[in-house]
Amino acid sequence: TSSLLRLWFLRFKEWIKGFPKSPYLKFAERLCNLCDRDWAIRAWNETPSEHWNIYSFRSHWDDAPLRLLATFGAEILPGLLRIAPMAPDTCYPALSLVESPRVAPIFAELRARSKKFRLLGQKWLKSYPKAAAIGLIPGALRGGKNETAALRWLAGQEESQTLLEVAERLGARESMVELLDFDPLQDLPSRIPAKPAWWKPERYARPRLLDGSELPVQALDHVGTMLAISRLDEPYAGLEVVRQLCQTPSLEEFAWSVYQSWLQAGGPAKEDWGFLALACFGGDETARRLTPELRRWPGDGLSARAALGLEVLGKIGSDVALIHLHGISLKLRYKALQEKARSKIEEIAEDRGLTLDELADRLVPDLDLDDRGQLSLDFGSRQFQVRFDEQLRATVFDPEGRALKDLPSPTRQDDAEKASAAVETWKALKKDLKTVASTQIERLEQALGKGRRWRIEDFQLLLAGHPLLGHLVRRLLWAVYGEERVEHVFRVAEDGSLADLDDRPFLIPNQAKVMVGLVHPLEANLAPWASVFADYQIVQPFPQIQRPVFPGPAPDLPGRKARPGRILRLEKRGWQRGETESGCLMEYVKTLTQGAVRLEIVDGGYLEELPRNEVEVGELQLPKKISPVELSEVLYDLSQVFDP
Repeated sequence: TSSLLRLWFLRFKEWIKGFPKSPYLKFAERLCNLCDRDWAIRAWNETPSEHWNIYSFRSHWDDAPLRLLATFGAEILPGLLRIAPMAPDTCYPALSLVESPRVAPIFAELRARSKKFRLLGQKWLKSYPKAAAIGLIPGALRGGKNETAALRWLAGQEESQTLLEVAERLGARESMVELLDFDPLQDLPSRIPAKPAWWKPERYARPRLLDGSELPVQALDHVGTMLAISRLDEPYAGLEVVRQLCQTPSLEEFAWSVYQSWLQAGGPAKEDWGFLALACFGGDETARRLTPELRRWPGDGLSARAALGLEVLGKIGSDVALIHLHGISLKLRYKALQEKARSKIEEIAEDRGLTLDELADRLVPDLDLDDRGQLSLDFGSRQFQVRFDEQLRATVFDPEGRALKDLPSPTRQDDAEKASAAVETWKALKKDLKTVASTQIERLEQALGKGRRWRIEDFQLLLAGHPLLGHLVRRLLWAVYGEERVEHVFRVAEDGSLADLDDRPFLIPNQAKVMVGLVHPLEANLAPWASVFADYQIVQPFPQIQRPVFPGPAPDLPGRKARPGRILRLEKRGWQRGETESGCLMEYVKTLTQGAVRLEIVDGGYLEELPRNEVEVGELQLPKKISPVELSEVLYDLSQVFDP
């Protein structure tokens, strides 16, 4: 058999010369099409590894492993495991779909040693804990470090019971109990790294213990060691002890000063723990400070640092941090970083069992507003009220109800402590509103154009009952949908109750199939509502009642021109930059319910850097299935670009 396989492979070498671009993809197709399934599997599994090394394997493998797995299943694992190290970019993702103890040692090693595939290894271990336990327990009991570390990590992911059950079936329960019973503070690397030249703990903001005393410099040096031996997704256990003993704001300032020291030293990648300190101790203020720098880095040639910054925001994990991460995924000049942010948000949504839209609903901060959406700033002797307009702009009102340009400075008559806290609250509110306001208004307008629907309980909790979003919800018209048709149109009154066109109380029918959404003028006659909104002096955050409608057909666009600034308006309306060629933007894309619409850009370049000369556009490609509302919204978007 071995001789026949070698003879076959010599013939195969001659045959693939006609396919210089993707020989292995063609080989995979040939195997998949063979009538003799058993022979094809043997050809794959028994072809000697040295033959595979003849060709430029890494660059030409394409999606052959996925095709072979889809055709032959786990029977091709021996060959795939053997060649995986030669083509990691395609083989490891394919192996991550296989639930088999045979692949467990590979992913345990990737988790321990591979920076690139570490997260993939962890994802496989967490997805298939039983297969991981079966494949790793024998090696761990023989002293394997990678296997032991992977099993202990799985135990930390609340899989201890699964590991013990598998170990009992293998007759090794007592050994597994002993293996898992360890002090994580003793989990130290074999070599403690030396401190870099930029590490200057005596210059950093000093963390304060819960009793108010400062940590001594010697203790800070130990904290630096803990940071140096930590990884982003697996920090040293001692850092959690530090968090429990110290005041959170002081730790955040300490981490920021460490990061600044690392940054001033040039941000060396080998010592990026100075950056990752923000993930360990950072909070909302860190996210606010970091995001502007992160958005700027790709333009300075620091894309790798920016990508790491996305991971830092995700690890901080607070609502404010995720809001900034979500904002980057929605709008950014640098497409590669925007795609990475979108992937990170998708990963977070998947972990929480939500869609991207559902996650975005839950990322809206309340900004410390009360249940009625109000905020009081208490100076002790004086109280000021904060109110919001249709664009979520905040205005301060004095005790007499007069609008002020800004929050006044405290005086001697005021309570110093209360006034200081009120001033800090006001500053944080203004910072967060810069990020939140435009994003939420654009999100709701896109929901109107896409025909998004909410369940009744989600609408009441996440929209109408939200302290901040409620200010927008009350300025819009909503509808109850049954079988995708409008059954009732209503608005949310100032007191949170629902009202119909005649201002009578309205109750949403409590039925399983009933959904709530923003109503579009193509779905119902909204003209009678104009007088109601005028009577109550309600200004809408974006046109809805008076929204222009475009029943079609699509305009003939090739050859038409527009200024770059007007084309850039599309990005605020849910369009994203598409394919590029030699650095030039070729198209804008907007994802719809079924498919996507594409607008060709002729000689686009970087629109922000182009002179004020007009840019020519090409074909407008619409999907085969598009609802009247979505078509109208696409044409409405284009009218913002081309109409005078």
